[in-house]
Amino acid sequence: MSKNIAILGGGNLGQSIALGLVSTREYQSSEVIVTRRKVHGLEELQQKGIRISTDNVDAVRDARLVFLCVQPKQLHALLDEIKAVLSADQHVLISTITGVSIDDVEAIVGADFPIVRATPNTAIAIRESMTCMATKKASGSQMEQVKGIFDVMGRSMVIDEELMAAATVLGASGIAFALRFIRAAAQGGIEMGFDADEAQAIAMQTCRGA
Repeated sequence: MSKNIAILGGGNLGQSIALGLVSTREYQSSEVIVTRRKVHGLEELQQKGIRISTDNVDAVRDARLVFLCVQPKQLHALLDEIKAVLSADQHVLISTITGVSIDDVEAIVGADFPIVRATPNTAIAIRESMTCMATKKASGSQMEQVKGIFDVMGRSMVIDEELMAAATVLGASGIAFALRFIRAAAQGGIEMGFDADEAQAIAMQTCRGA
């Protein structure tokens, strides 16, 4: 069976997932394709051998795993576009779209599809993401495959879907909170007499140690 992975939506998160996948060496760059309306923002991926395209239908047709990484307002049109080539026997849909439930996706593609809802953060590009996942119909082997992908790009956890909003705040948005703390701590160091580089180095290493 195909190992190809289609990432529909080449924004920051979609690109981070692609970079994380190929960095694990579990997947060849040629097995990953990323789509975006305007591909000129995907030059870095192309330089690494990752396929890029504007054609969502073509990307999905030969894929096994399909990551949905678009904005919430774009989801309905995207799923309508690819629905004709989706197969519950071939595809596992992995939605990283904030605020979109599994039921929301099922309402468009049908109730038979294995759908995984996931909340990775952009640290997935350096294999340090915390990713929470939930599903209703994905089989044990399908969840094992999806979890395996996220585990080699950080750490993952399967949770009840009702906790996904909390997981988004704690995990996905947590990077922003952590960086804001480092920035505030560094600013405090500057006010106490350190220069900017020294204060930032102290704040960052203190967080690393913690």
